[in-house]
Amino acid sequence: MRCFRPWSRRVSDEVDKTAVVVESQRQQVSRDVRKDEEAAAQQGSKCLLSRIMRPDDANIVGNVHGGHILKMIEEAGCIISTRHCNTQNGDRSLALLVRVEKTEFLSPVFIGEVAHVTAEITYTSKHSMEVQVKVMAENILTGTKKLANKAALWYVPCSLQNVDKITEVPPIKYASAEEEEEGRKRYEGQKMERLETKLRIEAVASPSPNPEKHTVGFSQSSLIHLVGPSDCTIHDYVNGGEYKCFTVG
Repeated sequence: MRCFRPWSRRVSDEVDKTAVVVESQRQQVSRDVRKDEEAAAQQGSKCLLSRIMRPDDANIVGNVHGGHILKMIEEAGCIISTRHCNTQNGDRSLALLVRVEKTEFLSPVFIGEVAHVTAEITYTSKHSMEVQVKVMAENILTGTKKLANKAALWYVPCSLQNVDKITEVPPIKYASAEEEEEGRKRYEGQKMERLETKLRIEAVASPSPNPEKHTVGFSQSSLIHLVGPSDCTIHDYVNGGEYKCFTVG
């Protein structure tokens, strides 16, 4: 003789099974969201630019102008900083280069090599960001790579609605308390150095129209450049790297 469970009990069992499936799906979605957030945070903390070096990037002996490398460094820093500052609600902002802490040219980059520029935000204060940049030069024919440049830059976010308004920088997550402390020391050090430099600045004297030979004035040179659209960002500001092209190139 066959026995059948009451209809109400069968419904109850089905409801319980459905609840278990829904809860499992909810937990999976929650895990996926956390993974996406972690991936976005990791992606947002780094930026990679790659470009093959062409003849018009180099001098007559085939070495890429340092100014072109510096321009790529500035662009990578601007991308990562602007992206990071716009992850929070509020005014949309554009990160502007305010200080080149250091830049080291370690190896020359040649025509035909690919320059890989990696920028990473390593410290944030309330209104500024430190960006560390490395440039690797790759010979795509042999696969060899070399470290070509290292740089440290500082960016400040300015509101697109009011360029005189400096917006707040969202904090980053540090791997350890020691890493955050090291970043804070670098921040305080560059701030003091900037103040000392400001005190040492003197009025720039206009060069003499007919300087004597073998003098500082005789060795000075001037470069006049009409700023064009290709020199600017999409928000009509001249790239900081353009100034470096003039001084290094």
